[in-house]
Amino acid sequence: MPVPIEVSDSQFKSYQACPRKWGYVKLLDLRQDENKDSMHLGNAFHDGMEEYMKTGSMDKAHEAAIKALIESKPTNLDYVKMLVPSMLIGMALHWVPSFLKEFEPVSTEEWFTSTPNEEIVRIRGFKDLVAKHRQTGQRCVFDYKTSSDMYFRTLASTLESNNQLARYATAERRQYGSWPMLVALVFAIKPKSKDVGVACENARCDPSLYRMLVQQVTPKFAEFALAVEQNDILMAQQMKFYRDLVAERGPQACDYIPANFDNCFNYGSMCGFAQGCHSAHPAHQNLKKAG
Repeated sequence: MPVPIEVSDSQFKSYQACPRKWGYVKLLDLRQDENKDSMHLGNAFHDGMEEYMKTGSMDKAHEAAIKALIESKPTNLDYVKMLVPSMLIGMALHWVPSFLKEFEPVSTEEWFTSTPNEEIVRIRGFKDLVAKHRQTGQRCVFDYKTSSDMYFRTLASTLESNNQLARYATAERRQYGSWPMLVALVFAIKPKSKDVGVACENARCDPSLYRMLVQQVTPKFAEFALAVEQNDILMAQQMKFYRDLVAERGPQACDYIPANFDNCFNYGSMCGFAQGCHSAHPAHQNLKKAG
């Protein structure tokens, strides 16, 4: 019987951005040159919020966040060791109370698997926070984001076509037999100041940094979510083909995976695999390697 490929939301995003880059990371277990400080901050914030929502203890939330930062060793460790605890305090002061008035937490970091096609793909991941709506008793799914204000605005303008929220919705439907009432993105906007004292003060005191984008699971959004699921099956079929090809022919088979040259140079730095991956492409002339 064919072995399905296991894919997370982030892997779908990676494959859509550049299939070959996905192949290097997923199939060859390589790591590209890139600054991961933002990811380390986000992971620490997630760990802190998970602990706070489970225990209600800010001390334990801080301990979890600091532990994650020490283990991940971001280049700006001293800065984020002060900023992340301040962001957790700001979230507890400015977002959590209004959230708890409307929702009752059920679980944090809830693992899920969704199998829309047993032969092709198993979609897996974690739901940051699951809660029941206090009036209706219906389940709702929330995902934390630590981001810039610009990224928040981008996601706000495309919320109705957000594939990640669609995947959460269909996973709920497959696991529990009904659609969730809503799926939502919860934002902690990173303060802009490079002065750690100013940044921490803003993080603690500015309620505008803590926002939530809510997508009701209407019939229209449910239809969209099912369409995303069908597209994921098609995408996973390609990913599975490349997985099996590399398993059969070895690492050199990654050369058959198409590269998205348009995605090699983003956010002012080059893709970490651009040199050596397809560095002969004209797009890479006169560009320096990231990092």
